[in-house]
Amino acid sequence: GVAAGVGRGQLQVVRLKALPGEEDLSTYSSVVEIKSGEIAEDINFYVATSEQREGALSAGVTVDDATGLVDACAGWRAELLPGAPQDVADHLIRNVQAMMRTSSTDLIKAGNTCEAVLNVLLDGMQPDLAFDVKEPAFKCSCGIDRVYRVLALLPRAEVEKILEENEKMEAKCEFCARVYALGPDEIRNHFAKLDEGDVG
Repeated sequence: GVAAGVGRGQLQVVRLKALPGEEDLSTYSSVVEIKSGEIAEDINFYVATSEQREGALSAGVTVDDATGLVDACAGWRAELLPGAPQDVADHLIRNVQAMMRTSSTDLIKAGNTCEAVLNVLLDGMQPDLAFDVKEPAFKCSCGIDRVYRVLALLPRAEVEKILEENEKMEAKCEFCARVYALGPDEIRNHFAKLDEGDVG
């Protein structure tokens, strides 16, 4: 299962956030132990431990055995806002316990929409579900410009040494796995234009 693949260790989350009293974003890093190896459980543990926000989280994905492609993925998180009355908390807990009997992905595969899933989760709580539905799409913002920006951060002598020792320089995007290959002439021409001020 997932837990066996994840194993033991630490979950590290790094994100940008405005700290109290600051306008500029700062890098915020937090580390917690991986408790179970189940993604949803460990993320929920992180939120509760690092951010002191109690809640319930469900997340899942199923893969079609024949095609090897994802055929459903879904998830939700419920969190009480500060000052919520005890009867509201008790009602939500009962709803969450009922929801946990069926996986999020099974609900989607059964033909339920996101709104239908939320209505079950918030049953009896008169939820206001006025939101836009968006179609998820995989999109990566990588590009050759980013490769050149990384190269520009390296000392020029180091870049030259790499170019002399290799026929081409490759960079792989860690998100979409696209590989960018640049030859020495391309890189030298780019730096020449950069020196002349022709490249932003």
